[in-house]
Amino acid sequence: TRVPVDDGETLAACGGEILPPAELAGTSWSITAIDGEAVPRTPAYFLNFEQSRMTGKAGCNGFGGPYEVSGRTLVPGAIAATRMACPGGRAMEHERRAFPILEGPVELDYRDGDTLILRGRAGTLTLRRSI
Repeated sequence: TRVPVDDGETLAACGGEILPPAELAGTSWSITAIDGEAVPRTPAYFLNFEQSRMTGKAGCNGFGGPYEVSGRTLVPGAIAATRMACPGGRAMEHERRAFPILEGPVELDYRDGDTLILRGRAGTLTLRRSI
């Protein structure tokens, strides 16, 4: 790709892969799978990272809490969640499987700039970057 700039020069560049974010703060992700099982693509499955705080939903209840990143490890703090009954059984099951994953340290594995795998003792969450 050639791009003209103000001083009359032309810059040439080529496309490349989307890079993982330099840090989690300021990123938003859709939860696409829990332990390899796809979850519905609805607004009820997401994880957002702000400066030292994460928030999200893994079914129907909202949750949030502090976090730190140490190298390639996400270390969540105490997570607080609402306790509403979810319609249908699948959303509650998804939450019961996702919350323990988010309670312990998890390895951050960027498959590409758009896919993040959170892998811990309690299981795996697969996330897709939201733009």
